[in-house]
Amino acid sequence: MVRTATATRGAIRRVEVSLPPLHSGGQREVAEHPARFKVLSAGRRWGKTKLASVIAVGEALQGKLVWWVAPSFPMSSIGWREIVFLSNQIPGHYIHHSDRLVGFSQTKGWVQVKSADDPYVLRGEGLDLVVMDECSLIDSVAWFESLRPALADRKGRALFISTPKGKNWFYELFVRGQDELQSEYKSWEFPTWTNPYIDPEEVENARRTMPKDAFDQEIGAQFLNDVAGVFRNLDRLVRGELRGPEEKRDYVIGWDPAKQTDFSVMVVMDSETREVVGFERTNQVDYTVQLRQLHELSARYNHASVLMDSTGPGDPILEMAKAKGIPIEGFHFTSTSKQQLIESLVASIDHEELSFPNIPMLIHELKMFQYTITRAGNLKYSAPKGYHDDCVVGLALANWASRHRFTWVL
Repeated sequence: MVRTATATRGAIRRVEVSLPPLHSGGQREVAEHPARFKVLSAGRRWGKTKLASVIAVGEALQGKLVWWVAPSFPMSSIGWREIVFLSNQIPGHYIHHSDRLVGFSQTKGWVQVKSADDPYVLRGEGLDLVVMDECSLIDSVAWFESLRPALADRKGRALFISTPKGKNWFYELFVRGQDELQSEYKSWEFPTWTNPYIDPEEVENARRTMPKDAFDQEIGAQFLNDVAGVFRNLDRLVRGELRGPEEKRDYVIGWDPAKQTDFSVMVVMDSETREVVGFERTNQVDYTVQLRQLHELSARYNHASVLMDSTGPGDPILEMAKAKGIPIEGFHFTSTSKQQLIESLVASIDHEELSFPNIPMLIHELKMFQYTITRAGNLKYSAPKGYHDDCVVGLALANWASRHRFTWVL
């Protein structure tokens, strides 16, 4: 409940407005806490945007001046829609769509939605409250050089909401909020599953299908190191040996072709048991020879289907392979598709869905493979500088083929 008052012909007319209720999974606790600077790390679908919009509109209804700042103009649209939805239910509101501003005539308070694309333009306004939405993706300059000074004259407050993206300045604010000696700050960490309206089975499905690091960050709201290994507990997956084909078994081959600097790797996997049963690695071998090796390997393993990296020079090689009658399809690498490919392999390894023999180079590359968190907050997978990831890619392609069971058309 928010109470506002206005004078009408010498009399005071009181207006009572009921804002949407906040859930017991942490929203009410954050809203009611007296800290000046509140730092909320929450998993996806926990309800941090809805919480912040209720707080922002509630402040404006009490005559306060509020900015809602998001990393980019498109991302700011999410908060804007929530604010407009709430405001449309309140008498005496007005909306300036061009400025993305919602105001309330009776109290003179307003909420304006801003983009932090250029953090230096966020200057010059005296504010009572700043909401920084997904602030782990915002340049720290926006807060320290533009927005924090804007709160000084009105002794304004700030609410930082985000899913964590590595240990950046948002993490530093979070740590400050855990320090009892810094009483102006308070921080919370709420995983998605603390939202009482989220079906627990949805969380468990995400736990089963997402790579552990991605789940811990996006659902568990945990702060991960900016650089870390991707594949864990590999020793438990080392079993069996390379062996020839068995009758009536279905096999797939993941092929990462290369000619000079990198290595050409072919990984043969039993598509049912998900065991690696064949492995070939070569360097400085002409593509015509590689295609002959691939043709023989596919024929040997019951005409195994092949999934190859067809990016760049791989595209004409794919057409040459098809012309030879090899049952093959291409996987084109983009930043998104490579992430999907690797995260599929991470999930298979995390859940022990595959196994491989003691192949030293394969195991070495898996242990060296790492992720970094980009400035945009995305996970980027690669081998460390100066190392190779051909074995990892070959295994990932075989894993993808076995999981997705492509139908090859010749």
